[in-house]
Amino acid sequence: MGKRNLLFTTFFIGCFSFNALFACSATDDVNEYGNEGKSCNPDDTCNLPDLICCKNDNAYHGKCVRASLCYSIDFNPNSNGGDLDIVDIEEDEEEVDDDTTTDDFNLKWVSIPEGDFMMGKSINDTRDESDYYVRRELPRHTVHVPAFELMQFEVTNAQYAKFLNTIGNNTCLDKDCVDLENIKFRLTLNIDDTWSVSGSYIDRPITLVTWYGAKAFCEKIGGRLPSEAEWEYAARAETTTNYLCGNQPSCLDDIACWDQSNTLDCCTMGQYEPNSFRLFDMSGNVAEWVEDCEDFDYDRTPTDGSAYYGKKCNDYKQRIVRGGSWSPFENHYDHDPETCLLTSYRDFSYPFSMSTSIGFRCARNLE
Repeated sequence: MGKRNLLFTTFFIGCFSFNALFACSATDDVNEYGNEGKSCNPDDTCNLPDLICCKNDNAYHGKCVRASLCYSIDFNPNSNGGDLDIVDIEEDEEEVDDDTTTDDFNLKWVSIPEGDFMMGKSINDTRDESDYYVRRELPRHTVHVPAFELMQFEVTNAQYAKFLNTIGNNTCLDKDCVDLENIKFRLTLNIDDTWSVSGSYIDRPITLVTWYGAKAFCEKIGGRLPSEAEWEYAARAETTTNYLCGNQPSCLDDIACWDQSNTLDCCTMGQYEPNSFRLFDMSGNVAEWVEDCEDFDYDRTPTDGSAYYGKKCNDYKQRIVRGGSWSPFENHYDHDPETCLLTSYRDFSYPFSMSTSIGFRCARNLE
């Protein structure tokens, strides 16, 4: 594997790096997926970092495919690799679990059941509650969350390119959708003003996207950004531990693309284990925008699962970011990567910010 592109940043907020020169860098020797579609034993590897031997019980079972294709996207095993066409799909209902649905942006949705949970710093978390940053996760409080749907995966570059092609410009809610200068390392603006994605970036999450760009995408597909409470409820998936996988960070390697995974960029979707709601990358890979405006702690936030807006939720009010990321630069303000991947961890960023560490997924109301 070739050397990876260097990534430079100009400043940091909390756990997330901002205004980076390169976004989710691919390796110099770009993987053209030469083994894609070949048969494999589910216990084998496919000898390429972005391919897995699909174990899912569907048409891709026993073939080397990109991870997210194993779950949701049409794939032609007779193709010769390279770029994947962004296509509309109509998935056979018999191949879809009862509580998941797909749509014409290749998004797979998971039904999240109604329930109550304890939001905030976990009961087993031993961090000092007088610490300035820990106080942002307090007071611990009970929240009731109505049933809703959440995307199983974070939005990919391919899906966002289709969105940009649909709207025909880079304007989202009268603001920039993405960082045009730096996103060109993985999304290409063609001479006919359409967007395309290089092969190695297709199934990686979109980053360098503003809060406005995330919100506009979700609204375009008939959804919305999840509230912070919905996000944490879905991430916890009925657990009460510090992390999705337990109380010790040693469990993170199985569930998260993060600094200790020795990665220098975000990961292809579906490489790590989902939580019990079958949601992927709720810890690590990229942190995720949610709907809420910043409030320092939980003293005034709703307990009905809705988003918090406060009195002045304007363009100069920071929005909430959740989930931790792949970034090796997460040791800021004494926040080691283990802290940033705590399920309760909160960070804030201005809605016009663009980061190589932040992406998003969408929610939608049940019909």
